Amino acid sequence: MRSLEKEAAEEGTTVNADVNSIVSRHFNWDKKVEEFGFVVVPMLAFTRLIESVDDETIASTGREVVPSLFEEMAELWFQDSAPEKILDAVIMRFKFDTHIRARVTREGDAYTFIMHHDLSHLPKTHQSQKA
Repeated sequence: MRSLEKEAAEEGTTVNADVNSIVSRHFNWDKKVEEFGFVVVPMLAFTRLIESVDDETIASTGREVVPSLFEEMAELWFQDSAPEKILDAVIMRFKFDTHIRARVTREGDAYTFIMHHDLSHLPKTHQSQKA
């Protein structure tokens, strides 16, 4: 309990707020990704892996794997893979990831994703639009 009190004091929050944050992350993210099979990789190892692959391989992997991955996530977590639920899965992913910040906007049927990350040599900001 003392370590929670110390951390809360250092961060200018309360123990209750920190506990709520911990419980929220556990139920809304950690349990979900555990069910899906995510693994934890130290940042240095992940960065080295990314740096060892050429940009086209990273891009093609993203195009080939990521859409179906988020569709599967939506189906598992929300029992629905409608576009809105896929978007909810994407937003949840960015909400709990400390290395990627994202903003999603919608104009009519078009969504714009703006992402910024702390990963290696990859472009730091990427904007993508998909109708």
